[in-house]
Amino acid sequence: MTLYCFYVCTYISRHDIMFPVHQKILHTVEKVNFLMVKLGEVTKIFWDL
Repeated sequence: MTLYCFYVCTYISRHDIMFPVHQKILHTVEKVNFLMVKLGEVTKIFWDL
């Protein structure tokens, strides 16, 4: 029973630590992708000139 409680507690705490980090990583990846797309569009416009 204690082992189970310990497992659940560590799982929850680990999740609490990992979740914001994961969200930050996802957010950063989205930002980078967005910037890459924008950069690609700008480059394309310049190439068309």
